[in-house]
Amino acid sequence: MRFRSVLIPTDFPPLANRALGAGYGLLPDGGEVHLIHVLTCERGEAPPDLDARLRALVPAGADERGIETRVHVVDEAEAWSGIWHAAARLGVDVICMSTHGRSGPSRLLVGSQTEEVVRRARQPVLLVKGDVE
Repeated sequence: MRFRSVLIPTDFPPLANRALGAGYGLLPDGGEVHLIHVLTCERGEAPPDLDARLRALVPAGADERGIETRVHVVDEAEAWSGIWHAAARLGVDVICMSTHGRSGPSRLLVGSQTEEVVRRARQPVLLVKGDVE
């Protein structure tokens, strides 16, 4: 399977950004990455520099490989629905996101957004496991 486009969601902490390298690495030269940040109602008003913060995450060498990066800031009630809706609207081939890698009872406390994306996505979802806490 060859991917031409990937959606990489982030809320900016280092753990969320672990998926960047894997997401860009999935693509051949000339692919397309959609970096997305979802503003949820509990976060309040968007900081004015979100587009610049997303563009700052583009790895060195992406331009030389001809990978086009598009940034998106969307408003949704839940992060998972913003990711899911954007993936469908943009027609991406794959979603690449990080996870805490927890299991058992601690899984119930975190990772519910990721779990919802995995359950609902129509395209493959690559989970990049972060450090287990």
